[in-house]
Amino acid sequence: QPTDCGLVAVSIGPGSFTGLRVGVVFAKTFAWSTGGDVIAVSTFQAIAEDCPPQLPSVHVIDDARRGGLFAARFDVSSSGTRNAAGEVEIVQAGPWCAARGAGDVIAGPGLETYAPHLPPCCHCSGIRSASAVTVARIGLRDAETTDHTDVLTLEPFYLRRSAAEEKRDRPAQTQ
Repeated sequence: QPTDCGLVAVSIGPGSFTGLRVGVVFAKTFAWSTGGDVIAVSTFQAIAEDCPPQLPSVHVIDDARRGGLFAARFDVSSSGTRNAAGEVEIVQAGPWCAARGAGDVIAGPGLETYAPHLPPCCHCSGIRSASAVTVARIGLRDAETTDHTDVLTLEPFYLRRSAAEEKRDRPAQTQ
């Protein structure tokens, strides 16, 4: 029964504006209507954790459009989980791809577009998206050590405004 679900783990991004918005709104609505809790999970964290644990480091990328990538590196911790080595950033795709070296492992949905631009010495993982099972596993693990996310204030993780928002806020062009 829906009320048997006491915790909803939701992947919050980065990723598609619309996809993230729909997923987060569903998770919030479901948790609120059933009296459950909600916990936010980084999409990139879930992708990184799906990669083989023997890989010491994984770069996760997604197409940020406009010539950019969402990019972050995850390293294996002593407990075997992957930890972000820094923040998810928007980087220029060309220079980022060119800077990859031997042994770099790349995962994420950005491979669909950018795998052909990576040096041949890189290893492209087969992991392209976050699995629901991994999002749930991370959510359960994090729920034991972190405060649950406020269902009313939970927002997708956006690194920049949408193209529509940027266009709306541009000063009107005079002719």
